[in-house]
Amino acid sequence: MRLTAGILLLAVAAPAVAQTMSPPPAAMGQTAAPAPAPGPALLGHKLPAPPVPVGATVEDYLVAARHALDANNVPMAVEALEQAETRALTRSVRPSRANIPDRGGLVGAIAATRAALGRGDRAGADAALARATELAKKR
Repeated sequence: MRLTAGILLLAVAAPAVAQTMSPPPAAMGQTAAPAPAPGPALLGHKLPAPPVPVGATVEDYLVAARHALDANNVPMAVEALEQAETRALTRSVRPSRANIPDRGGLVGAIAATRAALGRGDRAGADAALARATELAKKR
């Protein structure tokens, strides 16, 4: 009789124990929310903001990049170039061309400036920034 009661108790308790020991959702094929990628704020550093007015244009950011480079402040120049490139990428195109990235002209010149700064090529950065500034004036 005791043996039957013990088996009955185990039979009832086993599913309850199994439920509390189930694997987390990610192990069962469900995906958890992705963790945010570590950006400048999460890594403890932030690029300095260039001194431009609210609603600044591409040309304003390129001028700020020029002043930052003249002051040998490469991080601020990079931030100004990134902001200029973001504004240059904001464009109106036909829906059929919406997925085609703009890599030439002004955007290409700004990207070339950033790439030259990344390589430590100050002369190349100066030349590419001058070209970008001229293209921005024609916009």
